[in-house]
Amino acid sequence: AVNDPRAAGALVQSLVKDGADMIKAVHDRELQHRVVIADATIAAIAAEASRLKIPLLLHTRDSADLVRLTNLGVNRIVHTPLIGSLADIAAAGELQTEGLAVQTTLSWVSPEIDRARRRKPQTQRFAVGLENVRYLVDQGVPVAFGTDNPPPLGEASFMPEVRALSQVLSNAEIIRAMTYHAAVFLHLEHSIGSVRPGLIADVVMVEGDPLTDLGALERVRRVFQGGRPVASADSRR
Repeated sequence: AVNDPRAAGALVQSLVKDGADMIKAVHDRELQHRVVIADATIAAIAAEASRLKIPLLLHTRDSADLVRLTNLGVNRIVHTPLIGSLADIAAAGELQTEGLAVQTTLSWVSPEIDRARRRKPQTQRFAVGLENVRYLVDQGVPVAFGTDNPPPLGEASFMPEVRALSQVLSNAEIIRAMTYHAAVFLHLEHSIGSVRPGLIADVVMVEGDPLTDLGALERVRRVFQGGRPVASADSRR
């Protein structure tokens, strides 16, 4: 935990010197123990990351905190807020969307995952999260696909995330979240995320058309990394 602006700036410098290619900070009032970063410290982290041209990602789950953080210079938010309506805040003229990108990560509070893990439903939070995803997309904010789970939980949450987002996004919007907007979120859109000359050819080939059938995303037939085949449906890799 760092809550001194000078120490925070120095820590960012140290992490980058040691080889970090991005910085992530956590601001979460619900964690035990809760993690609430002072405004001056957040501003110092954002300023130093910007000076060093290193991406800064910040975790929060609250719409009011998202607005506060973006006004302090943070433009990459991990988690679509589950607490509070972004539309209501925007109506008050407080939300700045220019340059902002947000990751989805709604499956972990979806009814589907709640049932699978036999835990108490988080219906209200899920509904708020879906509403906020739709609002962000309508405002032109890049929304990047993500499950917030490492392997193997990430694999198990992949289609639940797809099905959750399908309640408020079109198939094309979901595919864009997985590809181009995921690259934008990581400041890598000039290297990956779309099929264009000069970009790294990481390509997943599926059977069917996910623009009309999202189930096609589960029917992976070949995977190319940097243009080279690394896996196929009939291989064991």
